[in-house]
Amino acid sequence: MMDRKKLATIALAAVLAIVVIVNVISFFTSSGQEGTAISTGSFTRRPYDVTNDSWRVRSSRANGYSRVDYTFSAADLAAMHVNSRNSIGNIRLIFIQGDIERTIDISNEFYGYIDMSGFEPGEIRLRLDFIYAEQINTTISWGE
Repeated sequence: MMDRKKLATIALAAVLAIVVIVNVISFFTSSGQEGTAISTGSFTRRPYDVTNDSWRVRSSRANGYSRVDYTFSAADLAAMHVNSRNSIGNIRLIFIQGDIERTIDISNEFYGYIDMSGFEPGEIRLRLDFIYAEQINTTISWGE
């Protein structure tokens, strides 16, 4: 017969295993809540801040990606612009809606409006891919 301490350890390990499995499954099957940033890879700190009209990413180092699913109006699409800079590495901004995908290299410095022609008002996935990027300060805005 097992003692209580050993039984408690086994029970705790089982619960932790279930929690990890549920989190992994939900990460790969969920598109995330509206406006919630999901990141994977290596970041020096929580790198993002999502508001009603912008998504800001700041980190001293990043290698991986961060994404946001957001519902945009026609006015939001017309106002879409990016202010971005990083010291080294590469950053790619990707817009995805259904079969439409547009990739923009925003490495080093990028300031300007984004041509959103071809995209319809509705849910669009924004994804930032970081390839060994450092000193990152990127803001994607869709407000006025």
